[in-house]
Amino acid sequence: MVAWRSIRVKAAPKYVISELSLQIFLKDFVHWIGYNPNEADSNFRDLSIVLFDMSNEVFEELKLPDSVSGLSVLDLSIFASSNELLSLVQYDRHRHSQWIQYGSCSIWVMKEYGKVESWTKQITIDLQGGVGKALGLIGNDVEMLLVACSNGELGSYDIQNQKISYLEIKGIVNSFYLDTYIETLILLDGDNGI
Repeated sequence: MVAWRSIRVKAAPKYVISELSLQIFLKDFVHWIGYNPNEADSNFRDLSIVLFDMSNEVFEELKLPDSVSGLSVLDLSIFASSNELLSLVQYDRHRHSQWIQYGSCSIWVMKEYGKVESWTKQITIDLQGGVGKALGLIGNDVEMLLVACSNGELGSYDIQNQKISYLEIKGIVNSFYLDTYIETLILLDGDNGI
């Protein structure tokens, strides 16, 4: 039988998690992009990655690359690459009279988890070709990017050839989400199961 319990943690970092910030689970931590609510500027310029350590039940903070400081939380998202590296998407927005359009996005990868100085810009992608949102890198050699296209289709973007292959899956751009999983042989019932 599962029972609720209280956990005692030191105060969480001063950051607020936007409802627009996706969460990822990587290396026993839940990650979000957060902003400092005490900033006088309402564009959420003081950004960090807020972590919750599931093993030790404590909050932590991870700094973003210096070159993304001053951006809005709307310009960033995070994901875990297929080889379990923390990745950051930096969108370059263009504001039109009635909507916002992304012109390009840059993918940053943290080569050594937890080491802020290891953030490396991997690629910059032109989004004018119909890419609406970058969902995650596919493969260990960072050859493909799973994307939600502006026409509502899921696509695979070949980074080297800069071409999209549509996967015949339709939806709304913001409804698509990519996550990783690890196969397991743990039994869910029985004497020694969970």
